[in-house]
Amino acid sequence: MALAAAQTRSVLFIKRKYLHALRKTCLWFSTNDTILADQRKPPPKTHLRKSKKKTTLTDLSWEERLADVVTPLWRLSYDEQLELKLKHQERILSQLSGYLSGELQSQSSLPVRTKLSFPVLPVLPSPVRDGYRNKSTFSVNRGVDGNPKTVGFYVGTGKKGNIVCVNGDHLLNMPEKHTRVARCYQDFIRLSSLEPCLLFHTGGHWREVTVRNNAEGHTMAIVYFHPQTLTPEEVAVHKAELLNYFTRGPGSVCQLHSLFFQESAMTRCTHEQSPYQLLHGQPHIYEELLGFKFRISADAFFQVNQAAAEVLYSTVRQLCIPNPEEGGERTQFGGTLLDVCCGTGAIGIITSPRVDRIIGIELIEQAVEDARHNAALNNVLNCEFIPGKAEVALPGVMLQLSSAGGGPVAAVVNPARAGLHYRVVRALRNQPNIRRLVYVSCKPDGDAMRNFRELCCAPDPKKKLTGEAFSPTLAVPVDMFPHTPHCELVLLFESRISCSFVSSSVLKNACRLQDCCMFTASRRTFLPVSPSHRTHLTEPHLSLSLCLSLSLSLSLSVSVFFRAAHCCYRTPFSAKMTETETRTLHDDKQQNGAAVAETSVEDVFDDTYKMKEGPKPPRMLVWRNIILMTLLHLGALYGLVLLPSASVSTVAWTAVCYLISALGVTAGAHRLWSHRSYKASFPLRVFLALGNSMAFQNDIYEWARDHRVHHKYSETDADPHNATRGFFFSHVAG
Repeated sequence: MALAAAQTRSVLFIKRKYLHALRKTCLWFSTNDTILADQRKPPPKTHLRKSKKKTTLTDLSWEERLADVVTPLWRLSYDEQLELKLKHQERILSQLSGYLSGELQSQSSLPVRTKLSFPVLPVLPSPVRDGYRNKSTFSVNRGVDGNPKTVGFYVGTGKKGNIVCVNGDHLLNMPEKHTRVARCYQDFIRLSSLEPCLLFHTGGHWREVTVRNNAEGHTMAIVYFHPQTLTPEEVAVHKAELLNYFTRGPGSVCQLHSLFFQESAMTRCTHEQSPYQLLHGQPHIYEELLGFKFRISADAFFQVNQAAAEVLYSTVRQLCIPNPEEGGERTQFGGTLLDVCCGTGAIGIITSPRVDRIIGIELIEQAVEDARHNAALNNVLNCEFIPGKAEVALPGVMLQLSSAGGGPVAAVVNPARAGLHYRVVRALRNQPNIRRLVYVSCKPDGDAMRNFRELCCAPDPKKKLTGEAFSPTLAVPVDMFPHTPHCELVLLFESRISCSFVSSSVLKNACRLQDCCMFTASRRTFLPVSPSHRTHLTEPHLSLSLCLSLSLSLSLSVSVFFRAAHCCYRTPFSAKMTETETRTLHDDKQQNGAAVAETSVEDVFDDTYKMKEGPKPPRMLVWRNIILMTLLHLGALYGLVLLPSASVSTVAWTAVCYLISALGVTAGAHRLWSHRSYKASFPLRVFLALGNSMAFQNDIYEWARDHRVHHKYSETDADPHNATRGFFFSHVAG
């Protein structure tokens, strides 16, 4: 007992020391800059105070409506904004705590009150709160006065057809340099003889403009242009007019450091697909973060709030590799830093003085080139950046680290909103040298929550998660976007292996915040978008046979439909279909009614499956399929004979039935019930079940079962559609 008490006192002491070091590191960023930022007065709020009379959209000006869309929290004081964001982050993290404690395992729809099991620090404020954006994209559309050549931001939606483009000069997060370029671009396109491109298919040429700037005041503008049917010579004339306007004409007041022009017929176009053409100035601007210099190209990713980015990266650095002078843990975490989704290498380069080696992995090759250039620019020699998908590159890197025996590894992951691929999580979990992992998420209530649970769940051989689980030990929200509800969350995970040695992970988990609040957490369903799968369908067999009329198709599939319709009432995939565990997550902001969908891993290719050596399994013919497919094709041939005598209405009805049956297979049996890529309401599920029954391709149970097995064991003896065994086997007899 005495020994336990002594350990507890040491835990509390080291914990307070660690948190004090972190607060001391981050507090430096919220001094003079914050005070200066607050001196800018917000718009008048006297007429915006709450009253008994309910405010409607018609009572608001267009500027207020736009502010409510772009900066929804602009009416609140900054302290109120931080309090609101903290409560939101705690509500999200209480779900993770509930999952770890087992309270959210049940399928009950009732809210669960869960106490946070790890500390959540107050939101670290942004040193600059007004005009903080260093990148803005202004759209072109019809303005309040009906002029289609208005540059600004949208109010309304295209679906409702009520889009109005409003100038953004009054927005609190918009710097004056950006709005000045937008005003000049608006004046230019109003002088131009070309029309704006509001919709690609309606013609027009001038599209949006993107403005970037750095702390030194250098400004870069990128103008997007749809060439339509213009010749290169005609496009060159308008490029020259644009260049002349911004260098010698009225637009010269913008003092552009760089002017780019991109011809694009797509909504988003990379430099490789359509190069950015430099019309004026330098090809790059440079930004400084925590004493390191970074090159910013036209399409490079960089945090939109430079001052808050220093707070964010300083926090990440301190959590990944604690300062040896403050944390005293340099020898424990100083081997290698693994930077997954590294972008242009900012985190790795900033952390490089504290570690022996940095390994960064990034999908976009241009970003990898920028990262390598940034490392050379700062004379950082211990950084290595690898291009490619993290789920492909990471296992090899992990194997290399294991064989090298380079000591403990700290990892930082900063993925996009879609989160990490499950193979990345598997590689991180199964690497015993990773003692500390920092996850940076811009949307923790999205797919990142799935990653959190996979990192913290018990070892699961079915999911190949054989390594020891991580434990969340500290959460630090960072306000990167004042006046908006968005917030970056930095979450520290530590390996439970080190917990048995009373390491810093237990120290952080043992010391709670003084007042852990109780929250009623709404259940949420997080639906990661399933990876793209190649379609394996045979619906073209159907088209002309429907000329016999719908009665033939329905009479052959009445029994099939009643079995398929049963899927509309419950999830049709039980444990009898697969031994792979499914994950069910809940979201209180479902876009499709109360329908609940599931994500699974039983349709993911199993790269560990090995076919048995020796003779192939005997071929077994499924005579039911052979006979029915034969009759179906004979009916199609007979339909060709009847086609010349068919009326126009019969042919039209045939086309409608073909489309319905195709939707039943593609959107229903394939995307909804096989891969569960989206949620569907009950009426839609009934419609898709009916359409699938018309397609004459087995019932939903068999279709989904075979298709999942086909994906998991593709082109092996376990694949019911193994193409290597011939066309007859894969399409008819299998």
